[in-house]
Amino acid sequence: MQNIRHWVGDSHTRVVIDLSGPTPHTEGRLTDPDRVFFDLHGATPDDELERRAFPIEGSHLRRIRLGVPEEEITRVVLDFSSIREVTVFALPDPYRLVVDIHGAPPLRVADSSGDRAAPEADDSPAEANRSATATPETGDEASPSPPRPTEGGYSMARQLGAGVNRIVIDAGHGGKDPGTHAGSLREKDIALDIAERVRDDLKERGFEVIMTREKDVFIPLEQRAFIANSREADLFVSIHVNAARNRKARGLETFYLNLATSADAAEVAARENASSGMVRMADVRKLVDQIVNHSRKEESRELATTMQAAMAKSILGRENHPLNRGVKTAGFHVLLGAQMPAVLVEVGFVSNREEARQLRSASHREKIASAIADGVNRYAETLGQVVQTTAAQNER
Repeated sequence: MQNIRHWVGDSHTRVVIDLSGPTPHTEGRLTDPDRVFFDLHGATPDDELERRAFPIEGSHLRRIRLGVPEEEITRVVLDFSSIREVTVFALPDPYRLVVDIHGAPPLRVADSSGDRAAPEADDSPAEANRSATATPETGDEASPSPPRPTEGGYSMARQLGAGVNRIVIDAGHGGKDPGTHAGSLREKDIALDIAERVRDDLKERGFEVIMTREKDVFIPLEQRAFIANSREADLFVSIHVNAARNRKARGLETFYLNLATSADAAEVAARENASSGMVRMADVRKLVDQIVNHSRKEESRELATTMQAAMAKSILGRENHPLNRGVKTAGFHVLLGAQMPAVLVEVGFVSNREEARQLRSASHREKIASAIADGVNRYAETLGQVVQTTAAQNER
């Protein structure tokens, strides 16, 4: 085990356990007080991590502890004031466990229950093994999951009269991760430039906008959705630039989180995920469950459809243009865990000579940004209308 990273909000925490390679693990949950643990089999913590405790203030996550309850087993324990829902999935290259925990915000008044000492990280193996089952969907039977949005009907956002105010704009890649490139033309630079233009445009329209990055820095994929969740954003838009082995490939496309339905979509996801395909077979089910059970799938599809239509009209001149590649689905890591409608936009191919030339143009990037902002604005406007959604006409 190489490192433990965490991002903490009032009621949502994402913890990432960095490992040197695929590592079998057992996960479980204990109560009184609430805590989640992970036994990493065959893993040895780096010297500076062994038996360490990381106290955390002002959050429902109170402490992260490490211990070695048995030989060649490292236990990571997460102590909480409350747990409502836990989801866990593994990501490869580099291999890491991503843990999302939702719970009640910390009490802002004195709480005598906080004086109870949590068991140490090498809690009794017998007690731990009694709870070492698949991580439960929820820890609060009185708070059932919301009903699924109805495909082809009224999304939950429309049924509840939801509105849009706070938007997180994510400029793909950054820092040590340049993304795709053609000579000096790098995806991370194009994405940031367009994201900044989208931010300025949306602010002028009265929206509150938060950027995942505002300069050339590396932000892990798993941190980007957390930023949106922790700030309770209404929408999450990730901006990227495409590439393909076929140099003739051109056009615009927008994705939302679901299983890929075409070879092209799978290729785009593999590149954007920067994955070598080394996902353990044991982890595939959890990743698929995360994708298939995405709670904002219908709303994300609506957002993607509206945004794609706005880009096609503005940049291509009409929706039925052959370079309108449509709305697609794929398992993008950057969208995993997002608790709001979330899309990933591919604004052109740097692998195509003509589109690379266009992407070098500030005026073209401004046109793209304006079209993305138009799509966001149009989606926000239609939420206030009684519009029954149907299958996306340009979904392919």
